[in-house]
Amino acid sequence: MKKSATAGILTYAGATPFVAAAALLITGRPQVLQYDIPLVLQVYSALIVSFLAGMHWHIGMTESEGQHNLLWISNAVVLTAWVTVFVPSAATACLIFALLFGGLVLMDRSLFHRGLLPPWFYRLRVHISGIVIVTLTATAAVLWFADSRIR
Repeated sequence: MKKSATAGILTYAGATPFVAAAALLITGRPQVLQYDIPLVLQVYSALIVSFLAGMHWHIGMTESEGQHNLLWISNAVVLTAWVTVFVPSAATACLIFALLFGGLVLMDRSLFHRGLLPPWFYRLRVHISGIVIVTLTATAAVLWFADSRIR
């Protein structure tokens, strides 16, 4: 199997928790098997953001000296993701994570235009980021709606 096909399969599999969490919350099931789905989504989002920031760290470490800003940015992204796990409002946390994913794909765009990412990977990142951003935003809306109904 080609590297791009393997990466595609693994990437879409990695999006499954985002879609599943949104579906569970939209259908009114915020707890499954005693797990707090919004918290699970926050932690998973932080893990995936950190994974993607690690890719940027790697590029910053292995490319020319002009890429050293990637080291700073990737660390700032990871620390922001870590702090976001502790945001008391899951809806707000989901929106922050959506912004982080948006920022990461914009960084990918810059790397792609500088020839540091292959076209197939950039297309994959744009598509999957769209899915993740939409599901996180939908999840935030559902959580805000549910929270406003409780008050």
